[in-house]
Amino acid sequence: MARKRKRLKPKQAEKQNSSDEPDAKAVVASKHASTSSINFLIDLQLMNTTERYSLAGLLTFIFAVYWYTMWPTVAGGDSGELIATAYTLGVVHPPGYPLFTMIGKLFSFLPFGTVGWRINLVSAVFSIGASFFLYLTLFRLTKSTAASVVAAGLYAFSPLVWRYSILAEVFTLNCFFVTLLTYLFVRYQQERNTKLVYLMGFLFGLGLTNHHTLLFVGVPLGVYILSQKDSGFLKPINFLKLFLVSISGLLPYAYLYFASLQAPLIAWGDITSLDGFLKHFLRKEYGTFKLATEGTDQNQLWYGLWYFIESLTVQSMYIGAFFIGTGLYLLAYGDKAKVFKRYFALFVGIPVGYLIFFHTLANLPFVDGASLYKDIVSRFWIMPGTFFFLFLGLGIHYWSKRVNLPQKAMIAIAFAVVTTQMGLHFSAENNHGNYSFADFGKNLLKPLPQKALFFTLGDINTNTVRYVQQCENYRTDVKVLDRSLMSYPWLKRIQQKHYPDVALPGLFYHPQHPVGYSLKKLFDANIDKHQIYLTFLKQKGALESADKTFQDHYRLTPYGLSFLVKRKSKSFNVDKYMTDSKSYLVTPDEAFPDPPPPASWEEVIYNNYWLAHHLRAVEVLKFAMANNFNPKYLKTSGDLIRDLIAKRGSAPADYYKNLGISHHHLERQSKGQQRLEHRQQMLSNWRQYLQTSKASESDTYKKIMAIVTAYDRSSPIGKQPASVK
Repeated sequence: MARKRKRLKPKQAEKQNSSDEPDAKAVVASKHASTSSINFLIDLQLMNTTERYSLAGLLTFIFAVYWYTMWPTVAGGDSGELIATAYTLGVVHPPGYPLFTMIGKLFSFLPFGTVGWRINLVSAVFSIGASFFLYLTLFRLTKSTAASVVAAGLYAFSPLVWRYSILAEVFTLNCFFVTLLTYLFVRYQQERNTKLVYLMGFLFGLGLTNHHTLLFVGVPLGVYILSQKDSGFLKPINFLKLFLVSISGLLPYAYLYFASLQAPLIAWGDITSLDGFLKHFLRKEYGTFKLATEGTDQNQLWYGLWYFIESLTVQSMYIGAFFIGTGLYLLAYGDKAKVFKRYFALFVGIPVGYLIFFHTLANLPFVDGASLYKDIVSRFWIMPGTFFFLFLGLGIHYWSKRVNLPQKAMIAIAFAVVTTQMGLHFSAENNHGNYSFADFGKNLLKPLPQKALFFTLGDINTNTVRYVQQCENYRTDVKVLDRSLMSYPWLKRIQQKHYPDVALPGLFYHPQHPVGYSLKKLFDANIDKHQIYLTFLKQKGALESADKTFQDHYRLTPYGLSFLVKRKSKSFNVDKYMTDSKSYLVTPDEAFPDPPPPASWEEVIYNNYWLAHHLRAVEVLKFAMANNFNPKYLKTSGDLIRDLIAKRGSAPADYYKNLGISHHHLERQSKGQQRLEHRQQMLSNWRQYLQTSKASESDTYKKIMAIVTAYDRSSPIGKQPASVK
């Protein structure tokens, strides 16, 4: 039953819209419409034509921008794994995300776009859904179209939400459930329709099959409802029905069992037993309540809270912080009608409690570690951020009542604010035509010989390769195994089904374990049957960083983005290597005409392209040093590194270290003016290395420091400090 707002005089309508108290007729109509069923159109029926057009216009605007700025294929992080797993019906890393996998598979049947684009669309659709329910929640609380437009629009175009709305990820689907549960909660408080609570219970269970952080929303809302004396849900029969409805929402987890039975190529774990399922569900292999197995023990709580507040000001276009503060004040003190005040402890406690819990346990070193870790952690701020945009809407509503403008003028201003937010971040968040990760996956595979055995490591390598192989049918002849997954016993089951000619010579990869195997044993078992390549070795924080067993027997020679594994007994022709390896290289500036954003996944692959060039030069330097400090190859390596420094500009410290080493050994073989020139170059590059290096505790750093210090004391030319090898 719709409100007959046309019968109201303009002044009466304006007065009615400005009230904090929900319109009495609207609530009665809402109750009447939902006593026997759940009418999802009731909010639209209670809007006038201007309000309905405003909502439709906002959602269409968001959808159009998302559609245009969407990643065309795979993006960074977990995107490649989520897309490839959904497309092949595999099993994602713990806790499995079965709901996203099944929805992604449905979207993969769309008749247009790449497979990656279709599954990226999942995030866009559910992010728009989150904006929709955020809008409806605010409209129910305030009856203010302008406030609802600003809050939902600023939320949709906040950089963090926008970024994860245009690539395959699980966070916007999680926010969809957060905003939907919040909306249903507010609606239940107004209507007292018990069917809404049962629906909340089912959606809560269903949402948990996507992301477990929904616990921080569903549990407090449920406890609040149960604690209300008139709810009736503490009666045993009602409580049991609510419990059973909630449990039924978890049914998508059954997918993991049936998928794991097939041992798909892209799968994590063996979930065909109860123990395997619980291990996966509870994330035991990552560490329950942890973000990574390799993390920090440092308490990062206060840093995390500060970074969140700092980020929130950017997400809300800076001015939003003022309105968020007003909204919080309104919830706590400023509401004479007590419409909002009853929700204060709940709506504030949910995000604040989550942020404290999360940052107490989050163990990625985002404070002192790589800046990329901060970007990874920030994804978990999207969910609590939805509540702060709700507060922002309340603040906008509070101040808009004090501006005596017609409704249409306020709506026009609201759309101007949203458009400004979109314009400010459009360039940074626009990934239309960005194929950098798909190209990276192809560049990893392209140089490899037919049927090569490729041991990858890390999300950026394995996920991009999985995507281009499974979703674009590119170089499927290459056998790919992730080295981090090789440390789990269940990988053998998958390997034996898909790569029976590949030998894993033990239960799992672990050099020190009695039933484990080392890199040497792995190479020994496969070197005669396959051409073996592997991505860059991890230097610290992983088992392989301490695994030196292969070094006396095998040579790892860099070819582009990977290493070729060969026995040391095989001869090495450095001139042939220089010619062959050149074709493996990718020019970084051609792959990225514009520098990638700092602390991003794009920057990681950009740096990997540069690293491939540098490792090639270092390989020549190592050959020269191993062959009586051959001056020809010392000079060749130095020229290669110098060229890299000139092209890159702000080069990593290791470039200067290795260029200095080249000049150091040339100086020791030279005389007169030439010797002095090499010394000057050596000292210049090493001073740059000492200023920029973070490896001040390493032996190499200390040796270089000693040599530079000795020369700075005007050491005679004939008296040379010890050599760096």
